[in-house]
Amino acid sequence: MTPIIDPRVAALAPDFRAVSIVMEVGAPLIASVAEDALHEAARAVGENGPSWAPHHLAAWAQVFQKFGAKPQRTPCSAEALRKRFLRDGALPRVNPVVDLYNAISLQYAIPVGGENLDAYAGTPRLTLADGTEAFDTMKDGSPAIESPDAGEVVWRDDQGVTCRRWNWRQGVRTRLNTDASRMWFILESLGPMPIEALHEARVEARSQNAAAPHSIADHVIARPGRHAVGPLQPGADAVQLARIELAVHQTRNVLVHHHLRFSSVPSNGRNSAAIASRARNIRDRTVPIGQSIAAAISS
Repeated sequence: MTPIIDPRVAALAPDFRAVSIVMEVGAPLIASVAEDALHEAARAVGENGPSWAPHHLAAWAQVFQKFGAKPQRTPCSAEALRKRFLRDGALPRVNPVVDLYNAISLQYAIPVGGENLDAYAGTPRLTLADGTEAFDTMKDGSPAIESPDAGEVVWRDDQGVTCRRWNWRQGVRTRLNTDASRMWFILESLGPMPIEALHEARVEARSQNAAAPHSIADHVIARPGRHAVGPLQPGADAVQLARIELAVHQTRNVLVHHHLRFSSVPSNGRNSAAIASRARNIRDRTVPIGQSIAAAISS
């Protein structure tokens, strides 16, 4: 599944990078896993971490202003979550899955969305609303349909808007619950968040969910570079270390979407553990915006 990013959104935030994770669930997530993650997130925030968090949240506020939102009233989801935690000293429990991605969002000061992929009609798209789309929500405790503002950044599918103001408010139809068999998570970052921290958040999301899913696929979404991506030609050392499968999906109005899968292969005279470790390091490297894939892998 390849999320589609409207180039007009990329123009609003050229440094936008995200990790898209799809999980096919084999067993319910253990509640204690989410509980532990929330405690760890609370500890990190209590120690005023991470140091770059204020700058990252400020960058999101600036991007929100660019499409007409008022971040003081409707902040990005990560800032809203952090403010609630600092005000109340804790976050309300929803269910183990939502609690887990809330913990990751809080700890890393990153907007994290969780969706029931089976409830989607077509492919998730990050785009600008025209103001006529339907957005299902709750108002005064009852189901309601509203429309986003024209020019507002929204996530949507073929049926309507699934999340308003980029990551501010999620709709009801695709909301994630413990009954979902296919879950989609999107971790969204801007330039002030170090790429290493985005990697850490991605690894945390995968590892904490490892007990539940029987299948996980993740992808890095980034603004396409100005140079065309040619055939992958890694250095000899990289070829010895891993078999590399590369899929680049590039169509009109779609940002480059990289999916790299690595597995160890035999190598004469090389330590298999070291080979596997190096392969994991390569696998966990995000292709930075504007950098060719071959350079990222061989560097």
